[in-house]
Amino acid sequence: MMNSKSNRIIVELNCEFFVGKEKFSATTINCSLTGCRLQVKESVYSFLTNGSTLDVVLHLTNEVKIHFVAFVINITKNEIGLYIAAIDDLDWKLYSSFLRREELQNKHLLVYPKLPSKNLKVLFLGPGGGKILAQLRMCKHLEEVLQVRLADFFDHFVGVSSGGILGAMILKYRSLDLIEEILKGFQITPTINWLSWNGLFSKKTVFQKIEREFHSFSFDSHQLLHLQYRNYRNSIMHTYNCNGSANFDLVEILKRSISIPAIFGHTNNFVDGAVGGFLNPAELFFRKMRMVYGISKYDFTLYLDAGFDPIHQENLFETVLSQLLWVLKLGQRDSLLLSVDRVKHEFPDTNFHSYFFTYSKEYNLLNSEDILKSTSEIDLKKIHFQSFLSDIIPKHLYSKNV
Repeated sequence: MMNSKSNRIIVELNCEFFVGKEKFSATTINCSLTGCRLQVKESVYSFLTNGSTLDVVLHLTNEVKIHFVAFVINITKNEIGLYIAAIDDLDWKLYSSFLRREELQNKHLLVYPKLPSKNLKVLFLGPGGGKILAQLRMCKHLEEVLQVRLADFFDHFVGVSSGGILGAMILKYRSLDLIEEILKGFQITPTINWLSWNGLFSKKTVFQKIEREFHSFSFDSHQLLHLQYRNYRNSIMHTYNCNGSANFDLVEILKRSISIPAIFGHTNNFVDGAVGGFLNPAELFFRKMRMVYGISKYDFTLYLDAGFDPIHQENLFETVLSQLLWVLKLGQRDSLLLSVDRVKHEFPDTNFHSYFFTYSKEYNLLNSEDILKSTSEIDLKKIHFQSFLSDIIPKHLYSKNV
């Protein structure tokens, strides 16, 4: 029986959740758009603390279940309170319908795309902003080592912010040389947004270029593209996945995923997926694949990051703005590196590797000349980067293409 109390409904649902590699069963006490409260056995307490990350599978009916990542926000006797940290877009729509007490008709049922193969190879592309050309250059060096197009080698492309745009372009155009020519014409000098407090710069030109490039989009149906963005109203991270045979609005998703708060504001209540935690898109991807498909083993997975500006800089504290930017960069860097460590600890069978580039100086990403200079630094470490790649790519994959 279901009763209403404020914006929370009292309902008893079966669920399972993962704490690291351990799996437990529980029932809900109540649910809301931002989280739920679970009744658990005392044996689970030794695995939990406030702030623990759980992967939750919630059974809305006998036939319908949803999946989300949650943080533990409080623990009492036989109960834990959860805050939803991340959820798939389809799961969110289904969960919202359930809380509104709508009938879960066939049109609401989740249909996850089929996996392209059992031995998955995944490329993760992190946030980079104006360093998207540098990200592309790293992809070119990777392609040289593999001696096969990235679009033909990897099954999944997972991106956040500029990494999402690059992943989409790899699947659409398949040629990195062509993508480079397009991106060079994609450079934009933002104009001050005098008429609105939504963002410092106008996003009109940026969005027009996204609409032009992605209004018609298709790729091989056996491959998958995964993107992420954050809800500006409730701070929940949303993940979105599509394959070449599905109907999807990639333009709208990409607009959401690059809506940097303060710079470009938000888009339809969504902002850049690189805001806050889960900067590393690999973490949410692996959690989702384990919950939905029960997959924890992969042939090869690689995270490429456009890199960090040096944290220690001369004349750093000349202005308040420079101090604020330093604090943001430091928090972003530490959060990202901690996430990589969590992935390697919790998902040891993913063959997960990561590469971060550190630049020799801080570049102005609103300046086209600086963007090209930051990209050229990637080439200076090409030999080191390709040596790293040759060491980590499994020989049975590497030797097929060399």
